[in-house]
Amino acid sequence: MECVHHDCAWRCRGILRTREQHWEIMILEGPHTCFKVHIPCSHVLASCLHAHHDYERYISPIYTLQQVAKVYEGQFGELRHEDYWPTYTGPTLWPNPELKRTSKGRPKSTRIRTEMDIREQHTHVKNCSYCHTPGHTRKTCPNISHGCSSRHH
Repeated sequence: MECVHHDCAWRCRGILRTREQHWEIMILEGPHTCFKVHIPCSHVLASCLHAHHDYERYISPIYTLQQVAKVYEGQFGELRHEDYWPTYTGPTLWPNPELKRTSKGRPKSTRIRTEMDIREQHTHVKNCSYCHTPGHTRKTCPNISHGCSSRHH
């Protein structure tokens, strides 16, 4: 593998043995300098530790615990009740209901139907999946004894 940026000298070779689910990473040259991923790769870190290799030279100082702690060093002000907020004078934004995604259920088709899509209305008689007799379904089959079962108690 190599970095997607051409000016980064970082190179490594990764092998995944599928039966063992084992990663083998071999670092070939240079530190990772472009920070495209923005987090240290756990496979590279584990390989460096296993090989007793100094992994810290592959990680930017901005990812150290001290730097992350500096982000939260300042105090956050208390959020007042909404009644005390200043009046908003900016533009009023209205959401477009067409862009709303529904997460439940089957997606609705957006296909425009034509006369070719209309099926002929034949009177299709359903067959029972239990006794294979036409005219009823398994749910209403007279051949199934609908006695009490332990599921309904």
